[in-house]
Amino acid sequence: TPFLDAFFAFAGELDRRPVFYQISLDWIPVLHDRGYDFFKLGEEAQVRLENVTLDGHAGKMYRQILRRGERDGASFRVLSPAEIPARLDELEAISNDWLHTKGLSERQFSMGYFDRAYLCRFPCAIVEETAPPHRILAFANLLEGPQRGELSVDLMRHRSDGPRVMDYLFVS
Repeated sequence: TPFLDAFFAFAGELDRRPVFYQISLDWIPVLHDRGYDFFKLGEEAQVRLENVTLDGHAGKMYRQILRRGERDGASFRVLSPAEIPARLDELEAISNDWLHTKGLSERQFSMGYFDRAYLCRFPCAIVEETAPPHRILAFANLLEGPQRGELSVDLMRHRSDGPRVMDYLFVS
């Protein structure tokens, strides 16, 4: 296509090769013909909340997840951006522990990374212990879409020395 020809010519003049991210399936053959290889990077899921229920057979798994979290002494809440600065040290410790346990370092291309100022800009879902000292067990920052019609999770982390609560966080 003329657009791609011009785009690649411009990139060539700058001694660069374009990288494409989150392309539609229509672009794969066109870019493959230009020598590109493809690999999966990240995950995406959309959940229509009106289809989620805790009732009946359809909600059985979700009820089990919630009961397990409660049995493990966990509770869920959402911190407002104003509440986050007081918990940043704890959130950062959880993030560092998560990275260390997974043998990873922060990535800054396709996914969120731990940045104190960034985390303070958005609400943050947390799972914390119901008993003192009320440690945070897991967290995920929440990004609201236009007109609050969509909610996304960017950064999610959990501590390695606590119960497994990520399913509890998402179901809550």
